[in-house]
Amino acid sequence: DMKPKYEDLQKKYDDVKPKYDDMKPRYEDMKPKYEDMKPKYEEMIRINKELEAKVKLGNVNDDLQVEQEKVNKEESDCDQKYNDLQGKINKLEVDLVGIHNKLAVKEDIKENVINEIKACIANNQTEAE
Repeated sequence: DMKPKYEDLQKKYDDVKPKYDDMKPRYEDMKPKYEDMKPKYEEMIRINKELEAKVKLGNVNDDLQVEQEKVNKEESDCDQKYNDLQGKINKLEVDLVGIHNKLAVKEDIKENVINEIKACIANNQTEAE
């Protein structure tokens, strides 16, 4: 019962054996070249991974540069707004001093007028007596 299977396997073996025998010397010839190339290949993979990491790091650095530029612009805008506000405050202070001085002058005039009125009244009373 097993004989046909055995014969079938033997036939397949007989078909494959010459191909194997033909390939074996090429394999044995290639094996040292493969062994020689393997460390170089592994080194290339390592270098490639390093380069990929550097590219990713470069992309991160580019992103950070963009963010830094945004922050710098915002800071510059804030500085400009602060300086504008400081200028307006300074102008308001100058205006306030001017108004204060005008009020002081008006106060002096008012005092002078009151003193003149008092003098006139005193003068009139003296004349009336």
